[in-house]
Amino acid sequence: MLIKRVINKIDHLFFVIKLRCRVNGAKKIICHGHRNIKIGKDVSIGRNSWLAAVPLTVKGDASLTIGDGCYI
Repeated sequence: MLIKRVINKIDHLFFVIKLRCRVNGAKKIICHGHRNIKIGKDVSIGRNSWLAAVPLTVKGDASLTIGDGCYI
């Protein structure tokens, strides 16, 4: 269980690093369900934003796709 938590934290860290490299203004963004989030090129996301792609039910799937050139 501990190993799974560590791997998930490392995976999330790499997502955040990639997000900061690809998105303008990506500081202070909270992400939940980072494995289900796809972000295009030249995307701007404002500070204190929250991106979430987690299912609300046990059987549900969730995904979030932000296309190229979006401004949020």
